[in-house]
Amino acid sequence: MKVKAYADITAIARVRRELQTGEVRAKLQGLSQQEIANAIGCTQASVCHWLMGTRRPGAEFALRLARLLDALSGEPLVSRDR
Repeated sequence: MKVKAYADITAIARVRRELQTGEVRAKLQGLSQQEIANAIGCTQASVCHWLMGTRRPGAEFALRLARLLDALSGEPLVSRDR
């Protein structure tokens, strides 16, 4: 998956900011770290680091996380024009 659109860059920045403020954790409440990892194709340990704030996701995984949040909330974070 390549980051192509301005909307993708905006979604990546938003997810990274929301990880820092804890908003992502609230939005993902009810899902285990393993479920999140399975949904976006990474390890549970990576998700743990992101949620704890010790690391931040790379662009590809931040975009995948934005898409997951989009699917869970119904609020479009990512461009659909692909």
